[in-house]
Amino acid sequence: MHQKIIERACRAWNVREADLLGWIKKRPIARKRQVLAWKLYQLPYMSYPAVGRLLCRDHTTIMHAVKTVNALIDAQDSMILGLIQKLDDYEGPPERLVGPDFLIVISKERTSTPKERPGIPPLDRSITPREYVRRAA
Repeated sequence: MHQKIIERACRAWNVREADLLGWIKKRPIARKRQVLAWKLYQLPYMSYPAVGRLLCRDHTTIMHAVKTVNALIDAQDSMILGLIQKLDDYEGPPERLVGPDFLIVISKERTSTPKERPGIPPLDRSITPREYVRRAA
């Protein structure tokens, strides 16, 4: 469940997972990381240390993030509320449907054999590549 939230956040906010979980300290990325920590902490089975391990952070950093996001929600910060709204509203791409248009019929009968290429000896897997080059020459 928590990995789906991380992937959903990356897609909703148009951020790479490496940036979100990395060490970039620029405010736009850091705020998104704090909102992600807050969202993960809302899950009933996640604790501060568990969220910290997931985001490669110390549990005290997660405590600070949750406290900061809660304070910004109380202050009606438009950026934080917008990030939370985007994350909650993001539905993702539609599921791929499998139907008659997607079926591929593969014939089980193969009458042709692979053609030998002139000038290239057959591959002998019992020797190393260096010996193969010596024998082929």
